[in-house]
Amino acid sequence: MPPVRRWIRRLLVACAAAFAGLVLAEGALAVFFPQPIYDIYIRDAVRGHRLEASAVRHCRTAEYRVEVRTNALGIRDREIGPKRAGERRLLCLGDSFTHGAQVSRDETFCQVLERSLGEPWEVVNAGIPGYETAHERIFLHNDLWGLEPDAVLVNFYQNDVTGWRVGADGDRLRLLDGNGAFLPAPSWHSRIRNRLCSRSHLYYIVWRALRDAHVWREAPDAQADPEAWSATEGNLRALVEECRAHSIPVGVAVLPWYGRVLQESVDRNDVHRRVPEVCAAIGVPYLDLLPSFLEDGRASLYYRIDGHFAHDGHALAAQEIERFIREQGWVR
Repeated sequence: MPPVRRWIRRLLVACAAAFAGLVLAEGALAVFFPQPIYDIYIRDAVRGHRLEASAVRHCRTAEYRVEVRTNALGIRDREIGPKRAGERRLLCLGDSFTHGAQVSRDETFCQVLERSLGEPWEVVNAGIPGYETAHERIFLHNDLWGLEPDAVLVNFYQNDVTGWRVGADGDRLRLLDGNGAFLPAPSWHSRIRNRLCSRSHLYYIVWRALRDAHVWREAPDAQADPEAWSATEGNLRALVEECRAHSIPVGVAVLPWYGRVLQESVDRNDVHRRVPEVCAAIGVPYLDLLPSFLEDGRASLYYRIDGHFAHDGHALAAQEIERFIREQGWVR
């Protein structure tokens, strides 16, 4: 057999073996270690991304199986109609920790809080995975005032500092103004990546590992990077000022990272020191949930692999948030 044909044959055999290996790996992951993939994200020209409205998806991993439903606003809540006479609404802004795709809707801290407060209070879950303060202030300004909230709670997580540079799909974000508003630079490869992430367990786990490595490689720089904290403070200040313009009380809750609670890791972004300083400068009340989570210390507060709140974490967060808003006089 001529050398060229031998090389072609070897190449074809190698490609076939690689393809078979990928198929086997994909199948094994789907059965034994499924990833949290559910195709519910839509690219948005203003916010970068949003959730598909009135959608039903099922999120299944090795740790949980959850049905996720969105309403007409594209948030994980019931359909929200006009306010009834005497009804009060607390609007919760946040990211995937607030959204709570790892537990049933009834187990999210928003719903636990609503049941504990009782009538006339309704707690609206406006958490969107991948959002941070820049997304949240745009979302509030453009879409959420029609809900007529009586109070707004901004749920802050540590990647609200590093996340302003990296979008939910891994794209770098282009800052547009001094307040840190942004639009993602459109790219054909990000659309392909999003499609693969929503369909392939193998691709998702590799992409997530690479993305997290990129984010955490930059994380130590964020605590020393004045621009990162300036963008964060600018967006939070703009959000707070808009609430005040509507005569609506607003507060900030700092949600702790599982590594800080369960593994005694260092607060790499210095969030639990810097956020209180930012809130003091803005003049907005804040709640740091870290002391309560450290005192509790149960491993069941978080999903160990996923890293988000489990049932007990949502329950503890709801308990502490209720105490906070009662202290602020929002609920009497």
